[in-house]
Amino acid sequence: MEEKKMAYCEECDEEVEYIVSEKRIKTQVKGDVFEVAIKIAHCKKCGKQVYPFSIAKENDLKIYDEYRKRHNLLTSSEIIAIRKKRGLTQVQLAKLIECGEKNIARYENGTIQDKVFDKFLRLIDDDYYYYHYCVFDNDRLAMSIDRMKLVRFVNSLQNRDVDNYKIFGDVKPYIFINIDSDHVWGKGNNGKNNKQQRPFDA
Repeated sequence: MEEKKMAYCEECDEEVEYIVSEKRIKTQVKGDVFEVAIKIAHCKKCGKQVYPFSIAKENDLKIYDEYRKRHNLLTSSEIIAIRKKRGLTQVQLAKLIECGEKNIARYENGTIQDKVFDKFLRLIDDDYYYYHYCVFDNDRLAMSIDRMKLVRFVNSLQNRDVDNYKIFGDVKPYIFINIDSDHVWGKGNNGKNNKQQRPFDA
């Protein structure tokens, strides 16, 4: 059974059921004036507008995301998708882009990120940047990454020309080492550095 939508109605002076409709409004964010469709809740008894917290939160997110789209910034849902694509917690992602630990939660809930952090987030979404600068240079993160993702990344390099290989020259020592073994990247089970290397087609 669907749960009734309830909110306080000042006119009726009690908790009432409400119905939802959509309305286009003109709003302003950081000096930018634009129109956006938001949800409006009305008391089912008297028809007066009521203000459920869940709808107010949803409307704020719609407004801020519309602003983001207008200014070529990642939306809240896109930021969540990037983080989940990498299997990262909000704290881990914050550390990678070097922002406050609570900032990612704020970005995902509507706070508008600045352009600098937006660029960092887009880089995390890029496979080559992510595996090159984030995984291979971060032992703790490398241990937590799905090995099959790393295998797919290495296999994709095989389809690249020689010039592209040069770009990743400093990464090769890592991607050659025990990719299909039970060892941690670049280390054997004894925790010491494992210098053994092998070619792609081994």
